[in-house]
Amino acid sequence: MHEERNRQTILIVDDSDDIRSILAQMLEIDGYHVEQASDGTEALSTAERIRPNLILMDLRMPMMNGIAATRQLHEHAETREIPVVIVSGLDSEMFRDAAFSVGCAAFLTKPFSTHELQDILKRLLPQHESAPAK
Repeated sequence: MHEERNRQTILIVDDSDDIRSILAQMLEIDGYHVEQASDGTEALSTAERIRPNLILMDLRMPMMNGIAATRQLHEHAETREIPVVIVSGLDSEMFRDAAFSVGCAAFLTKPFSTHELQDILKRLLPQHESAPAK
């Protein structure tokens, strides 16, 4: 239980159950604690409640898209400092510019490799240590 409290928490926000499941498995193998939300509205309430160390946010979702959710996260003092990484299959300069204009820390294009994800996490969460080898 003590080990659980020392792990960093990543909130995965995506309307696809499959994408959330795959990302959760990748992150849990690397020793992260994972929470999930299925849209931007749920992301806001979950982030406020759990205060994750980082958020992986899909761009296109029902209810509230990733850009709007990120904008709202950064408007509140409690969630302003949480790094948000947009994870999207939509890769264009327009989407990247929109993401960075609302304060996203990085933009990861689907499909991506485990290595690409790990590089972003190492840059944004440098104090994280991988799970001990079993």
